[in-house]
Amino acid sequence: MSNSESVDFATAIILAQTLPFIYDKYEDVIDHHANKISEQAQVHYKKLDENVFSKIPRAPVKEKKIQ
Repeated sequence: MSNSESVDFATAIILAQTLPFIYDKYEDVIDHHANKISEQAQVHYKKLDENVFSKIPRAPVKEKKIQ
């Protein structure tokens, strides 16, 4: 294991032990900000879908053969 891998592993262990405590303490604040981010992401995706994805030509859907 290289030095950077051991530092990454140690960081992961520390985060795994502390993040649940931090979330329990600040759950309402974290959830509020997570909801705001989710709403913003939905708005940006809708714009991207309208301006880019909807303009990509798609092949017609083939009917499935039922035997």
